Amino acid sequence: MKPSEMGLVLAKCAAFDSRTIGETDVVAWHEAVGHLEFDLAMEAVSRFYANSRQRMWPVDLVETVRLVRAEHERRQRMIPRAAQRLEPNTISDPRLRAAVRQIAQAASVSRQAAPDTDEVHQRALERARTDRAVQASPPSRRTRSGPPLDLQAVTVPPAWAREEIRALLSDAALHERGRPCGRVGCANRHCATGAAEM
Repeated sequence: MKPSEMGLVLAKCAAFDSRTIGETDVVAWHEAVGHLEFDLAMEAVSRFYANSRQRMWPVDLVETVRLVRAEHERRQRMIPRAAQRLEPNTISDPRLRAAVRQIAQAASVSRQAAPDTDEVHQRALERARTDRAVQASPPSRRTRSGPPLDLQAVTVPPAWAREEIRALLSDAALHERGRPCGRVGCANRHCATGAAEM
């Protein structure tokens, strides 16, 4: 690693332990651990301070770089070699050859059956426009599905309620279903639109 890179490694250490760094520090550290790879040293600093409250010294950097390098090599060994492409003609077992041929045909059919991305994009735009139009339309114009509303069954409050509570419950039931209650001076939006239409 170059002295300038050594300075960056020490600056990263300083970010963790608030040490002061001078030119002599960079020269001394470079003399001790300048043989290390810069990328591994930077990763080792993060790894060291993630597991220790102590200040990092050159020996700590060397040991942690050794651990990081061993972990990288272990990962490289675990990565499987790129699978060789199977050609049906190179397989001796006839059943395996037929299976490979069938998988290859299925993959080519699925690639051909995939819709064009422009077509998918266009359908998504149309769906978004219709959804936006439904949301923007006033509630009275929206289509309601299901059987017609039985207002008598909906607006009859329980028998145990007092008269003023019964009236409030009845009005609330009508408002919930988008109907005006007919009470004079009601501030509900359904009553206001109903009065404007009359």
